[in-house]
Amino acid sequence: MHVPEKWRIQEPAQITDIINRYSFATVVSPSLDATHVPLIYDQAQNCLIGHIACNNHHKKAAENSDVLAIFHGPHDYIDPTWYKGKPNVPTWNYVAVHVHGSLHWLDEAQTIDAVQQLVQKYQPALLLEQELDEQAKSADTQPTMPLDYQQKLAKGIIGFRIDIDRVEAKAKLGQHRSQADQLGTVKGLMNSNSPDAQQLLAIMEQLSLGLGS
Repeated sequence: MHVPEKWRIQEPAQITDIINRYSFATVVSPSLDATHVPLIYDQAQNCLIGHIACNNHHKKAAENSDVLAIFHGPHDYIDPTWYKGKPNVPTWNYVAVHVHGSLHWLDEAQTIDAVQQLVQKYQPALLLEQELDEQAKSADTQPTMPLDYQQKLAKGIIGFRIDIDRVEAKAKLGQHRSQADQLGTVKGLMNSNSPDAQQLLAIMEQLSLGLGS
């Protein structure tokens, strides 16, 4: 990824937050196969964890092969009339993180654990329901994702771990422009009805970039 110094995100905590918040990533293999998949960032082990279907072309990727995981943050069109200075042209502001690393396949037990980590992040109540069902063993209850059902489905998927080698993080948010142009962009995004515009403005505020202050 082309990352001029003026747009490089330096703070590790900010990069971690982007990966965790926008965790539905694009994983690209050396053969240029691309898979869109949610990933868990294990900060302690410095790795990403996910799973794919066994019939996914990515399954052909060799153990320890190099892969790229792309995390797409908020983005939106920037109207040139928002700028105070003239002349100007339209542009697109965005945030993105590229994670380079080596791919390692997981065994069946590790794959189930990878799935449960995703559920724990996005809907932990399902795991609590499963735990209570295991304790009660009641025929009157029918949990959404019982363990035996997970084990059956696990035969059709395979988990993977990406050991991280390097990270590139970019925030192109107009922070290099004049204060007047930044303020005009903020006003334009605030007045926009686009959800993308509101998300872009939110991350500008979160990162304190491009706000004209």
